Amino acid sequence: QKIGKAKPSSTNYLSKIIELVEQKHQLIDILFHNIRRFQQKITELSIHVPHEELNTFLDTNLRINGTTYLQQLKSPMDFLSFLITNSYLSLSTEHYNILWESLIVESFSNDERNLCFNWLTSLLIPSQMVEYVFHEKLSKLHFVDLSQNGFICFVRFFKSINCANQKLQDLHNELLVLETDMIGLDDLWNLTLNVKDSIVLKLAMDFLHNLYENVSLQLWDQRVEIRKQYLVTVMTHLQKATHENNTQIIDRCLDLLQAYIHEYEINGRKRMPPTAKGHHQTPAITFVIRLLPFEEEMTVDMALDDHLGTLRDKLCEQKNLKPQCIKLISQNEMKTLSECDLRKPLFMLKVYPQDTFFVDYKTNEDYENEKYESRQDHFDVSSPSYILAHNDLYFEQLFLLLNLGSHIAPKVWEVITMLPNNPKTLDFIRESTLSNNATWDSILDPTSPYKLLYSLQIIQLLTHPTKGISSAVFNFDGEFGKQICKILLHRIDFHDQNPIT
Repeated sequence: QKIGKAKPSSTNYLSKIIELVEQKHQLIDILFHNIRRFQQKITELSIHVPHEELNTFLDTNLRINGTTYLQQLKSPMDFLSFLITNSYLSLSTEHYNILWESLIVESFSNDERNLCFNWLTSLLIPSQMVEYVFHEKLSKLHFVDLSQNGFICFVRFFKSINCANQKLQDLHNELLVLETDMIGLDDLWNLTLNVKDSIVLKLAMDFLHNLYENVSLQLWDQRVEIRKQYLVTVMTHLQKATHENNTQIIDRCLDLLQAYIHEYEINGRKRMPPTAKGHHQTPAITFVIRLLPFEEEMTVDMALDDHLGTLRDKLCEQKNLKPQCIKLISQNEMKTLSECDLRKPLFMLKVYPQDTFFVDYKTNEDYENEKYESRQDHFDVSSPSYILAHNDLYFEQLFLLLNLGSHIAPKVWEVITMLPNNPKTLDFIRESTLSNNATWDSILDPTSPYKLLYSLQIIQLLTHPTKGISSAVFNFDGEFGKQICKILLHRIDFHDQNPIT
């Protein structure tokens, strides 16, 4: 290291010195031997020490001149990084095996594992060794206890191996998917389904969503099929977990569905093709927002190449509203702007500085009370929620989960309320209620409060033609309404404490 500082401009000179020392003394082998021997020493000393006292014991008994045992491990690894970075030397598979066994498999603490993960993340590794470490080490990890450092290391190798195989493109730290059959994608799903750490789970779900949404221009027209692949994967794992009565995986699959639908509502709707990215930033401009019924006026700063959806998001943030609560109305035509408009840059909509937008909005509470009535309206046919609701097999699979009770049923219900009405269920209730010999047991199921509520909400929808139905299917005030009330009075358990009941 002193030689390198003495001749900082002579990289070749330092490299030759390192390679000569390695050739004569096998320095790298010695360093790995020392790491292995150090771990064996820890094992011998701590064999009878209780796990909860291990860190204190190691810091006390392996401290040398104030240096902790972790610092003693880090020192040779830093030196290894220096040797490899400043020369043409590389590590063998045997070196990686020793490192992995010592600091991951036989580690004594998360700190040791994180030390190894950080070292692998920072090191420039040849492509053939990237594949070896990913396939033979990282993909075989027990993901349940994976740390943030471990996840970052996994992602680093996942990106490297897929970029090298022309399946991903890394543009200024923004990934574009070139091919959907990415290497290690099944391992990423396994990680996301099993990891316990909540922060790692959030990072994993975000990364997974980006892989299914940030696609190249060549795949842009296949977005619906790609979203279907995501849903197929989740629902397949959900079905398997249901058969095995694995409530942990069931819960995680529902989290994935909820997060994916929510992420699309927030960001997916305003995604533009990759060619639209990278425009130079235009100067900030101000738009006037008038909140109907003209009780409040506010301004929002935007860029002209921002999307209209960005304006909606800023309003949501300032007014603490959900996106579904807001309807934007253009000043010129006084018409409600569509979901398609929300994905367009402002300059394409011919709006200019100081233009006024009118905003018709309802409170979050009002929205929650009314959302079941408008499930069928204004849904993007390419959205995950629409795809899920229009797959009868998946919808029935979700409905069956409502029978599980405990904490699973409320989470399933939350997912179902994010979807449009299932057409098959809507048609069945419509046709059944119009027939003279309606089978009320199949329409109104009192054994499941959630199923009962879903049916009643559809019945309410069918009796309110102003909520997206051209005309009322039947009149609730007549004989039909009396039959419904009679059935409910006889079948509902009014002692049931379930809030849905």
